[in-house]
Amino acid sequence: MSVMYAQENKREVKLSKIHGFILGSKGNTPLPFATIRKDKTNEASITNEYGYFEFSIESIDDSLLVSYIGYKSKRIPLEENIISYTIILEENILELNEVVVRPKDYSYLLDLIEKCRANQSQERIKGKAYYQLRSYTDNKQIELVENYYNSIIKGYNLLTLNPKSGRVGLRKGDQSFFASLETSRPIVRHKLFSAAKWFPLSPLHMTLKGIKKRFYIEPLKEYVDNRDSIVVVVLYPKKNRTRYFTTTLWINQTDNCFLKIELSGNNVKKFPLESLYEGDRLLDKNLKIVKTFKEIDGEMYFEQVHFNYEFIYHKKGKGLSKIYTKAIVQVYDYANQFELPQFGFLDPKMNDYQVPYNSFFWENNKELKLYDGADTSNLFMDSEYTLTNQVDKSNSSLGDFFNYKTYRWAEQRMNIKKMPQNTDYKKGQERINLKSITFLDLNCFNDSLHVYSVALFDTHESYYHYKIDTTALCFINMYFDLVEISRRSFERLVNSSFLSEEFVHKKYNENNKLLSEMSNLFLEETQQGTNISGMLRWNAKIKNDLGVDNLKFYQLYQTKENDKD
Repeated sequence: MSVMYAQENKREVKLSKIHGFILGSKGNTPLPFATIRKDKTNEASITNEYGYFEFSIESIDDSLLVSYIGYKSKRIPLEENIISYTIILEENILELNEVVVRPKDYSYLLDLIEKCRANQSQERIKGKAYYQLRSYTDNKQIELVENYYNSIIKGYNLLTLNPKSGRVGLRKGDQSFFASLETSRPIVRHKLFSAAKWFPLSPLHMTLKGIKKRFYIEPLKEYVDNRDSIVVVVLYPKKNRTRYFTTTLWINQTDNCFLKIELSGNNVKKFPLESLYEGDRLLDKNLKIVKTFKEIDGEMYFEQVHFNYEFIYHKKGKGLSKIYTKAIVQVYDYANQFELPQFGFLDPKMNDYQVPYNSFFWENNKELKLYDGADTSNLFMDSEYTLTNQVDKSNSSLGDFFNYKTYRWAEQRMNIKKMPQNTDYKKGQERINLKSITFLDLNCFNDSLHVYSVALFDTHESYYHYKIDTTALCFINMYFDLVEISRRSFERLVNSSFLSEEFVHKKYNENNKLLSEMSNLFLEETQQGTNISGMLRWNAKIKNDLGVDNLKFYQLYQTKENDKD
């Protein structure tokens, strides 16, 4: 269900789009994930891995501020009738011997690292975040995941990602599909200054004594940026390199803070992902994590992470495939949050494939996104060879990937043979718990509020501790039909009213309360489908409201009279 209502009439502003490349002066090499900001509004975008960017502009009377760690920032005035820009940044480097003579043991660098670790903000802040993941095999793209989140950040660390909307696409690789279901989870789990069982060790986890014992330390370069003295330092393990990250640090010596941290490991023993299927293995695992940080009110906060990995996938009985995956999370708006959708059953174990898709959001969203000139993301999603969550996949072999253990309501009947909790019955527990809800997502674009809703049945939270036979299937489907009836009632109400977020939420909560009362009455009167008169009454209501005759479909309690169309 989709509803739009214009809240007020304002002068329409025609948006123009500019595009271009950000390059480094040395060899005109593309600068991936460089930051571009509008001077007037501070609205930001980033380049893709090839240095390409696109940006919507409202006024030609503006400038672009372009920055990239290790390069001199540049301001580019916009010009009328110019839509394509090639922006070259100069590398901001002085040779070490041109700056100052340092002790050969580089102990001062360890002291500097310790000062930076101690200089962490303890304040939590919020922001919007964009996530993209691409996977390849044999130079062929086989996966694309794009999600938007609300994020919570504490200093250098990303603490949480709460889903707003997502889209997923899969193509076959070597006669099978490969899905990175939970890459955002290890991205959140990874903390710079504390060890975790899923990752190799880094020097940032250790005491200064431990760093000296296990790592070589070497300064790579030093430069001045806006009067701040920046040093780039590399720490690489003395031995057991499969257990440790090689770590490169960009350190602001003036303010004692990290600007950028790069962690890389080859053929690592600890790895944050594993095979979904027993018997399959991941071999020759390489991992690279790059994090950059942003100054806000004089303190440093997480801004961006690149999370790239590759491995050989050994599928039991089917040979080897080399997989390469590139993921990025970019926090781009620290002043606002998305209006998150309402589920009623948001599982903390929800994976990246189960973030809900809302077509209106993706068609109208002007938030930060990675672009390329060929629009390969949309081409990948729109291809006939790609399976996506942009259509109902509940009946496909990949349904478990694309759905959060839910069924969307449809006239086609659910055929639930088993619910996950059917084996968890305990004495004294209710034998039935059917969990459904109206999913609600609100989006405001161009001063119009868009309302999207869908009825969902949650097979994870539901249980039915009786035999699931034809009568049970009829009973469960009738229960779910009541949720759709309730959702349509909510749809008619908001469709006929002046919309505001407060009004929609109020009516949504009222509607859920009425649904709960109606569902309880249905359960009482039908007795799991065994009360014939109750089943006949509720079947008549559902047939009248939805045009679905469950008793006829399941051939239950049929008489000559109610057999008639």
